[in-house]
Amino acid sequence: EACGKCKCKECASPRTLPSCWVCNQECLCSAQTLVNYGTCMCLVQGIFYHCTNEDDEGSCADHPCSCSR
Repeated sequence: EACGKCKCKECASPRTLPSCWVCNQECLCSAQTLVNYGTCMCLVQGIFYHCTNEDDEGSCADHPCSCSR
């Protein structure tokens, strides 16, 4: 990717991190969920979800660390 020789979308896009379902297919074990629960980001998302008055499709709870709307 750094050399610039790969131009196709599949080669240039970042690869998804591995994830798997554990505990009888009840819990998703992935890097994103570990970060969300380890840093209490799920709490921040819940607060944003319940405390905002957005009727739009895009909610700030989806991306609470974003600098844009």
